[in-house]
Amino acid sequence: DFDPFSGSQELAVAYRLTGCRTAGAGRVSASIDVSIGDERFMVQSLTLHLRQEAARWVLRDITYPDTVDRQPLRLQGVLDALLRPDAEVLTTPTWRLVVERQCPEGFVTCDSVAFAMEALGTGAVDRALGETWHTTCADGVSPCRYLGYRVAIGDTTMVMSEDGRVERLVGERVILSEQGAWRR
Repeated sequence: DFDPFSGSQELAVAYRLTGCRTAGAGRVSASIDVSIGDERFMVQSLTLHLRQEAARWVLRDITYPDTVDRQPLRLQGVLDALLRPDAEVLTTPTWRLVVERQCPEGFVTCDSVAFAMEALGTGAVDRALGETWHTTCADGVSPCRYLGYRVAIGDTTMVMSEDGRVERLVGERVILSEQGAWRR
């Protein structure tokens, strides 16, 4: 950072690559130390998570250590909140699901809900269109209580409940069930 009025350098930023490892097919994690300061430098360790898409590498996430509970903090949640303020994000131990309703505000049901489903173990992302999920009222037609979302993926159906439960079904048989938490 250069101050044009005084002609002096106010702040310097430097980085050093400290490690690089593959994290699966088409994925790389690079560890870097970032030094920030004027006369005395503060060093922050970060990990860049990259994914190869066609002939280019795309930044997927940045993690950095939390000084309080020692769990890595993720920048992805902050980016989702900034870039998709209307999106809902459901995170489970193995999935990160970004849900965006594409119906006008005020609609009780919505049959145009965009899903981006990231498998946290592999970084693979699937996209699909689904719908809101409701009970049916006594008349057998009208939607009643909101239950969550559902989306068809091949021969399976994925349902995401209001309380954060994710289930993947083949017909009526549950083949995956996980509890997660919504960020709205």
